[in-house]
Amino acid sequence: MIDVIKGTDYVRGDEYAFNLAEVNLIAPNKEGGTGWHRFQIIALYRENHLCEYREDLGMSKDFEAGQFRVIGGVVDGKKVYQEHTVNELREMADDMRWNKQIDVKELFQVV
Repeated sequence: MIDVIKGTDYVRGDEYAFNLAEVNLIAPNKEGGTGWHRFQIIALYRENHLCEYREDLGMSKDFEAGQFRVIGGVVDGKKVYQEHTVNELREMADDMRWNKQIDVKELFQVV
């Protein structure tokens, strides 16, 4: 059976999230027409349903960082583990978006 991803028009900062992605998608421009925009997409489970929140961050040309995903949880069989809140994932995304110098070794450090 295929699960449907439900859309949501809000997320709470203290809510646990499954992942956050920043990707470039085509969307309507304010001036008319369409163009490439950077979207922040947050996936989370609410009442055992996968939900997705999308926020248009503006024109993709205004972002130097490439597209990325921040993992906030994992699925183990039918069990979902969400380890980070929306605010925590957004803070990590801010660092990835504006910090050009990301040390890949630092990403794999075990604390």
